[in-house]
Amino acid sequence: MDTAGCDAICLLPGVRGTSGGRDGEEKKMAPWAPRLMLMSGSLRQIAREFAAALPPRTPRLWVTSLVRSVEHQYRLRSLGYSAVLPSSHCAGYACDLEIHWFRQFDPDNLLARLLLERQEAGQLNVIDEGQAWHLCVSPYACDELRAAYDGQLRAR
Repeated sequence: MDTAGCDAICLLPGVRGTSGGRDGEEKKMAPWAPRLMLMSGSLRQIAREFAAALPPRTPRLWVTSLVRSVEHQYRLRSLGYSAVLPSSHCAGYACDLEIHWFRQFDPDNLLARLLLERQEAGQLNVIDEGQAWHLCVSPYACDELRAAYDGQLRAR
């Protein structure tokens, strides 16, 4: 597994990766997996850039939500969260990053600036949801992000 960049990302318990299966289950390629690769490639780029700019021992980025099932969207909605359908989370194009808690380690708001720079560059759509920020791969950036992801794989 490519760990470059992964050391700077923390998936919270219960956040699913690309397998979509539980430990011990046969892991099949989910239909959203190719799109998730774009999101994970973008997250790695952000994590590397962010980690390089902050002091050592700064906590890793917290990805609080990545791929969600439709059932989970309904569950979130029942709890009062803004969980719309169809959702870019269900398609593998989006993630949520914890930002509120992280501000104590990022007094200059570097993470927010990095995310907004990527939005200005047309790579991501960024929505400030308060505690977490919703990131969604821009359809116009898919080719660029796919090339970057393929480059990461070749560099292994």
